[in-house]
Amino acid sequence: MSAGQISKIREALLDREWASATQEGLRISQPAAILEAWKDSPGRSPKLAVSGYSLLSGKSLDAHLQILFSKALKTPYATVLLAAHSVARRVAPYARVTGEFFYADKKGVELIKETLQMEPSEHGANIAIYEPEDDLISLDSISLLPEPLRGTSLIQTYLDLSGMGDRAKEAASFLYDEKIAPKLLSEVRREYDQR
Repeated sequence: MSAGQISKIREALLDREWASATQEGLRISQPAAILEAWKDSPGRSPKLAVSGYSLLSGKSLDAHLQILFSKALKTPYATVLLAAHSVARRVAPYARVTGEFFYADKKGVELIKETLQMEPSEHGANIAIYEPEDDLISLDSISLLPEPLRGTSLIQTYLDLSGMGDRAKEAASFLYDEKIAPKLLSEVRREYDQR
């Protein structure tokens, strides 16, 4: 990112009073407002790369997911992350949506297809693989149980669910209330206590 772009972002945060300038640097003062604006920005829905169908289910699917993530760890430059409903059902269960959702690059897509025995399907797909916008999505990923499963961050999961339809928006709202809002509140309290 260029210094000019960073300066524009800084000024926009200050102009909207979402941040304040201190001797230590820029301090975010309204994280919920920033997240809300980010969620409502155009083009927020994840871009579907490929979808398909797997006959795996239940304990067999769970075992194959563990194999998939073990393979991904050993494959250089392969990105595989659980996403959207797949993360939400593991950290803040709300909506019962069948299937698994992923972010994956080209190598990751091949690993998913092979390990989950995914077949093309025009209707009834139970595997959706989204294309990551950039490589940074992996830097903010979270560990999921059972290990070695990994998923998108709570914020990325919230943003993706928010752009996926009514039931997904309800799941996003529940995730926000259960996991994100308490963290934002604790950050604001900690910031206040440090003053």
